[in-house]
Amino acid sequence: MDLGIALRLSSDVNLKYKRANVQDTYNQILSDLRQADSLLPEAVPAANLNRPSRPAALAMLARVCLSMQAYPQAGAYANSSLQLYNTLMDYHLLNLKSNPVVAQLNSETLYQSVLYTGSEVLVGGNFKITCIVDSTLYASYAPGDLRRVVFYRIGSTTGLPYLRWSYSGKSYCFSGLAVDEVYLIRAECAARAGNKDAALADLNTLLQHRWVRQDSIPFIPVTAASASAALDSILVERRKELAFRGLRWTDIRRLNKEGANITLSHGLNGQVYRLPPSSPNYVFYLPPDVLTLSGMEDYDNRVTINPN
Repeated sequence: MDLGIALRLSSDVNLKYKRANVQDTYNQILSDLRQADSLLPEAVPAANLNRPSRPAALAMLARVCLSMQAYPQAGAYANSSLQLYNTLMDYHLLNLKSNPVVAQLNSETLYQSVLYTGSEVLVGGNFKITCIVDSTLYASYAPGDLRRVVFYRIGSTTGLPYLRWSYSGKSYCFSGLAVDEVYLIRAECAARAGNKDAALADLNTLLQHRWVRQDSIPFIPVTAASASAALDSILVERRKELAFRGLRWTDIRRLNKEGANITLSHGLNGQVYRLPPSSPNYVFYLPPDVLTLSGMEDYDNRVTINPN
């Protein structure tokens, strides 16, 4: 089986660990979250969103199961979370001229956390509002879609799209749990189960809360001839709704396993860098000194990859 991380289940710093396999790693995550679900309060702590609750634990279970491609379980956990808390913000009621547009203590967030820019040591770049947004992604938002204004801004001198304040209420990108993600998980899992109507109902519930209220730009519900077509629409909206939350990487990996064949490309100084499906560069290798000091196994398929 594929090697995963070292599962440290004791506070004894003298213990040495072998690397667990990926299945054991997921099993531990699921076990911890299920235990949390049994212990946490049902109410979302509106004044202290950095404290967990049952809806948040169930939402996290749904997210983890989605990454595992365990879609029936993901849909069930998403449904359980929404049964407890399902509030969506109406973007039309937000003050679009304020900064931040969305307050840190907003009614849609289940659990508050951020992608800290200190991670630049690992990922090689600041992940905050100074990031230039991919023009194709920005252009995918229709004129009546308020996410275009809530999530992004146009630079006054460059004319390029940049990130705006996120659900974190700060310049750091939101990485927590929110109701919009849970709706999208339940919608995706319903579509995968062949339940087109339920899938579209959840998707349109979300999108209605994102649309401007103008007679000249009416909201037109998403329709689909089949569950497969509904799934395609949901995946498009998932990318648009959950952009810059740290979820796209996992989505690309699972979707590529299903044949999506998504290739990432980035141009820099006249050269295009590409990350093809199934590349070993989707996984960060453990540093050699860590392997040496711990005695843990290396990757069986370690290869040297030219980043060019």
